[in-house]
Amino acid sequence: MTTPSPRLLRLRFLFRADGPLTLTGYAGFAWRGLLGHSLRDLACVTKQPICDGCLLLSSCVYPAVFETPAAALAGVPTTAKDLPHPLVLDAKPVPRTFDPARDQLSLHLTLMGPARAHAPFLIQAVINGTAGGLGGGRTPLGLLRVERERHLGSGDWVCAFDPSAPAPLPPQEFDSPAPALPATPPAATIAFETPLRIKAAGRFVSAEAFHLRDFVRALFVRLQTLNRLYGDGSIHPAPARLQPILDGLQLRSRALRWIDLERWSSRQLAARTNTSPSAGAFWASSATTSAPPSASKMA
Repeated sequence: MTTPSPRLLRLRFLFRADGPLTLTGYAGFAWRGLLGHSLRDLACVTKQPICDGCLLLSSCVYPAVFETPAAALAGVPTTAKDLPHPLVLDAKPVPRTFDPARDQLSLHLTLMGPARAHAPFLIQAVINGTAGGLGGGRTPLGLLRVERERHLGSGDWVCAFDPSAPAPLPPQEFDSPAPALPATPPAATIAFETPLRIKAAGRFVSAEAFHLRDFVRALFVRLQTLNRLYGDGSIHPAPARLQPILDGLQLRSRALRWIDLERWSSRQLAARTNTSPSAGAFWASSATTSAPPSASKMA
C-alpha cells in the first residue's frame, strides 16, 4: 500500500551561463532569493511591501508558494506562525571545473499538492530572475528547457517546456506520479545534502547530541503536516505507532558536524548567519542488521 502523501511535481531546469559563475556555500540561498523576488514581482498586483493584510493574500501565487501564512489555511492545527512551504529547492554547488562554453547548470524544483498548478508562474519567474543574473557576479543564465520527471525517482525526464517554442502546459504536465513503495530495507545510510535543523526540548540538536529518535520524530511531524496542508489530510501511520517504530531502530554510526552558513539578505540589507547543527551522514538499521547499506540522500 502506498503511504498517503501530497501529489508531487518534480521539475528540472537546464541553463547555459553567459560567463563564469561562482556560487559559494549553499547554492540554495542564492536560488531561493532569486526565485522569491522574481515570483513576487511577477505575481503581486498591489506592490505592497509586505503580504500581511493584503486583500489578495488567499488567492495570490507568491504567498501560496513562499510564505504560506497559517491564517490562510483554516482548519489546519498548528502553533507555528508560518507553515512548511509546498516548494522544495534542490540546487547543487557549481563545480570548480564549470565551463560556461561547455557545461549546463541545473536546478530541481518539487511542487506539492495545489502548488503544482502554479508551475507556469514558477517557470516564468525563473526565466525573469535568471535573466538578471545569479551569484556574486550577477551572471545571466539562459533557460534551455524545463523537464518533468515522468515518475518520481525514476530518473526518466521528459521535456515540459521549451522556451524556443513556448506553449501552455497541458494538465498532465502538472504531475509526477509516485511509484509503489518498495519493501522496507533492513538498514539505511542517510546522507544530508543540505544542513539539518531539528529541535528537541526547544533547542537545536547538535551533532554530538544527535539521536535517531529526534530525527525520526521530526521527519514524522513534517510529513504529517505536509499531508494535512497539501495532501488528503490523512495521518499515516497513526501517532501511536511511532514508538514501536523507534524501538525497532538502532543508530549504528554517524559522521556529523556543526556548520554555520552566512547569507546576504537583500530585503534586510544585512548578513544573516544560519546555524545548522548537523551536516554529514549516519547509518541506522534494525537490531539484527550488521552490514552498512548504500547511502540514501536527503535534502
